[in-house]
Amino acid sequence: MVSAPHYSLLASSADNVSESPTIRAKQKEESPSDSANSSRHSSFSSSNGRDSSEEPISQQNILARLFQLPEWIVAAGLALLYLIFLRRDNTIWDAQSFLLHLIGLPIFLLCSLSIWRWLRFELRSFIDPLALPPGPMTLPILGSLATINASEPQKSVLKWKAKFGPIFTIALPVPTVVICGYDELRSASTKSETAARPTSYLYTMFLHNKEEGNGMILSSGSTWKKAKSFANSHFNTYGVNDDRIIRRVEEYSEVMVELIEKEMEMKGSVLNLHRILSYTVASIIVQIVLGRSYKIGDEKMEYLKNLLDQVLANEFFRKELELNRVKLESNNNNEETDEDKIDLDNIMAKHINRPTELVNGDMDSIVLAGDIWTGGMETTLTATRWAIIFFMANPEIQETLHREIVARYPRRSNGKFDWTSRREELPYLCATLDEILRLANVLPWNIPHRALRTFTLNDKVIKEGTNLMFSFSSIHHDEELFPDPYKFNPERFLRRVPTREETVQWTIQGRDVNDFVKYEKSEHVCPFGMGLRRCPGEQLAMKELFVFVIVLVQRFRFGQDVSHPPNTTRPMGMTSVPKDYVCRIEKRSDWYD
Repeated sequence: MVSAPHYSLLASSADNVSESPTIRAKQKEESPSDSANSSRHSSFSSSNGRDSSEEPISQQNILARLFQLPEWIVAAGLALLYLIFLRRDNTIWDAQSFLLHLIGLPIFLLCSLSIWRWLRFELRSFIDPLALPPGPMTLPILGSLATINASEPQKSVLKWKAKFGPIFTIALPVPTVVICGYDELRSASTKSETAARPTSYLYTMFLHNKEEGNGMILSSGSTWKKAKSFANSHFNTYGVNDDRIIRRVEEYSEVMVELIEKEMEMKGSVLNLHRILSYTVASIIVQIVLGRSYKIGDEKMEYLKNLLDQVLANEFFRKELELNRVKLESNNNNEETDEDKIDLDNIMAKHINRPTELVNGDMDSIVLAGDIWTGGMETTLTATRWAIIFFMANPEIQETLHREIVARYPRRSNGKFDWTSRREELPYLCATLDEILRLANVLPWNIPHRALRTFTLNDKVIKEGTNLMFSFSSIHHDEELFPDPYKFNPERFLRRVPTREETVQWTIQGRDVNDFVKYEKSEHVCPFGMGLRRCPGEQLAMKELFVFVIVLVQRFRFGQDVSHPPNTTRPMGMTSVPKDYVCRIEKRSDWYD
């Protein structure tokens, strides 16, 4: 006898088949209770989705569940497979074989997990269409590092942008979403969701296991906000954001000129200016950070110079800052402060005396001092060295710039450099500075960001915890924004056709309209970043570069040494530091005669 449940399933799967008399007779013999049970069972089956219309679990769901497993479970499963395989080896307990297997297991796990991660990354669009934006093909372990141009990453970024758009994903080897379009960068950099730094194990270990980091450059959250506020307060106190810093830079630039003149007397006209430029820039930063100055050749100054490419948490800074702290504490009740001797710890001591504020120990002081040192030193020094290379390769630009500078600041003018009126009085200089920073590309690799919360950019969902890379350098070399982007051409920032209002104004002033030149600041030149994490030392770096270029071009002519032309090959690294070079220096007759 066919039970009611079975008959119900048969009937639902054979709508067009006539029922046999036997089945109809047996159906009539069913009791009301059996019929009710059959109805209840059919309803239960339907409510659980187990009817014949249910589709089987898709391969996509299976893959998604597989690749969403925690890595420790995957590692445990792989280790179990490895041990099962070893059971076939009768010599496993042999001393030599056991040692080989002891070494082989971690290697096997490392390689297997790398391949598993790679598959998860490459199949992300199949597993979860909203996981990460599409991007170029990667390799196991190496990720995108094998295909990216490490010395000039903007070339690779622009190539991928043309294929995948301004938002795409690469592996460094950690999956990282690259944002490279100007509009996209401007939007993303102003979002609070993108202001954090990565929290990977290696990253936090580098930051002394502090989740929010320390200092200013690598920190996040409240630590970053307090560090930024502290740095801005210090810069304001020291006059970085007004003309006081210009006067101080002028003083050091005169020392720089004297050092160049002495070097020319001793060694001739072919010189390597790296040491002199390093000393000049470092002296300004040391004055700001430590509140003291050193002469070139000083043992501590040389020590500082040798630490430029090293971690700044060292004993020298620790002693210097501790010495200043003791001095400040001993004079804690003295409210009068010599403005010219304000140093980093003057303000830092106030934070130290308030435990809820920024600095909680020596390491925080050292890292923050190192951030100010690095940020203020690297950009100015590297940009100035690239500027001399550009001047050597473009003598006509150098001469045009010289004529503008001496017209505004002749030899016996005794005029102080005016930062506020630079755009009107020195348009060609302003355009040249922008072109130097654009083409020098001091920071080809920007420090990664992290998404604090899930957000949407250009209809692409970027999930919380995703690593982000803002590629500002790709903007500087985008042909759509800067035609012939690898040519040094300050004219791209100048306008030589006056408007009707400008023509009237020049005529009233008695100026020749044929000489009209106006500098137009381009928003697409952003060497100091954009948005919330824009470099707070931008004003200091720009004012230093402004004064250095004026003084150097005003007094010297730079040319190539035919036997030793500069090597413009870009090195690999976070900063695009030019290789050491020599230049032929000639004193300007309109200044020295």
